Amino acid sequence: MRLEILSFGGFRLLLDGVACCRSFCGSQKACEFFAFLLANHTTKIPNEKIFELFWPGMNYEKAKQNLNSTIYLLRKALIECTKLESSSSIVTNARSMTWVNIPEGAVADFIEFEVLLEEAHKKLSPESQVEKLKEAVELYKGDFMSDFGFSSWVKQFQRHYLYLEISAITELRKLLITLNRFSEAMTYNERLILLKPSNHAARKMRDIISDTQSIESEIESVKKMSYDLETSAPRNEKPDYSGSNLDVGAKVLEPGPFFKRIEKMIADNEEVYLLIVSVSGGSEKSVEATNVIQSEIAGIFRERDLIVFTSRGACIMLEDGNPSSVEKAKNRLAEDDLYEPSMLYSVKVHIASKAIRSISELEKLKNELL
Repeated sequence: MRLEILSFGGFRLLLDGVACCRSFCGSQKACEFFAFLLANHTTKIPNEKIFELFWPGMNYEKAKQNLNSTIYLLRKALIECTKLESSSSIVTNARSMTWVNIPEGAVADFIEFEVLLEEAHKKLSPESQVEKLKEAVELYKGDFMSDFGFSSWVKQFQRHYLYLEISAITELRKLLITLNRFSEAMTYNERLILLKPSNHAARKMRDIISDTQSIESEIESVKKMSYDLETSAPRNEKPDYSGSNLDVGAKVLEPGPFFKRIEKMIADNEEVYLLIVSVSGGSEKSVEATNVIQSEIAGIFRERDLIVFTSRGACIMLEDGNPSSVEKAKNRLAEDDLYEPSMLYSVKVHIASKAIRSISELEKLKNELL
């Protein structure tokens, strides 16, 4: 017997391809509770946390009684669904903790999704990477556990898997273009736009791919544009933008040359307006969050804009660095481009504009950023 746990676009269990346990628990609360445990399948959840989420404001004894009743209904339903003699090993409650153990041989789409993405980042041929990424993105049928979208606990998981899907499709599109498979690249590019309508790079790429399908001489430039428009940093790897001059995106400098440019402008009695992006928060993945946000920023600005990246964020000097342009760029970042990664990694992104008129002000800024 094959048990499948499906989470994208709705929560359901299949036994040998036949739906089971959809209304299995006798209550919507128990069904949601099982979905919650599955989402946190690598973690033992303190019962106090469960009480806060599922029975807020209820006294301890009553909440504990409700939890025990819910687990009883859940185990009973799982026996009927999985045909196991006992389900206590699937849902365990001990030492004021509750957790789930996915049965051996069962397949969960959200786990398989991340496994395929990991495999796609191994040293494979481009063709093999394409196949792995295709398998992964096809598993994503919609928001994670969308049945419970009204509950606060599910939001962080939905953001996580949506971001992984967007990143995977972006990489898949890039690979397809390098393999001259433009029709497929266009298909996945359209999926990117549907997932994130504000994806400016995808909208640009739509026109480029369309033109290239009929103009053979554009192939090489499109390959390069594909890499330049890439907005997601490889996972666990910091992108090396130093010294690059992207056709789409800003020129990224090391701190030394960047600040020397500003010093010269101050010496020429020019007022310098900068955009400062800093990342803060207690996220365990704060370094990865900073890398992802930096790679988003690299693709947003134009070729003649200048950027320096630091461990705390980024500093941008616009080509037409007047106060009005800086404020417009600041508002755009605040409202759109950096919202998704900041929410995904649970970090705060601070965006500020600053006028630098003297060397002392510049030194103060360097101390804050470096």
